[in-house]
Amino acid sequence: MNKIISAINSMILHQDKISNVSKANYIYYFLYKNKYIWSIQQLETDYILSYYTGNITIEELVNPPDMPFGEYDFYNYINYSANSFKVKEAIESFKNLYLIIQEKVYDIDKVLDDIIDEDFLI
Repeated sequence: MNKIISAINSMILHQDKISNVSKANYIYYFLYKNKYIWSIQQLETDYILSYYTGNITIEELVNPPDMPFGEYDFYNYINYSANSFKVKEAIESFKNLYLIIQEKVYDIDKVLDDIIDEDFLI
């Protein structure tokens, strides 16, 4: 299996190491292990995972400076497309990571924990 799929599966298994989740338009940005900046987005029929290098922050990605279109080339990144992997399990890994990140931005774990705790009080 491709290394990126192994890395995605590791992020899913160790989702407690995902932090600083922010949303800008339809893109979710996040930090993994407090040092790796990623983003994930869902397109109509695909998921795109991007890794960012260099001296960039999530804040700068979420709120980019005012500049003309096409001058954002100072962001160094690499994209991975779920559809480029023709294996169902790989696409499911992208989908699962997307759902985890989406839930984190809305703090769903706390909501669900609160709901579940009510059941145990009966």
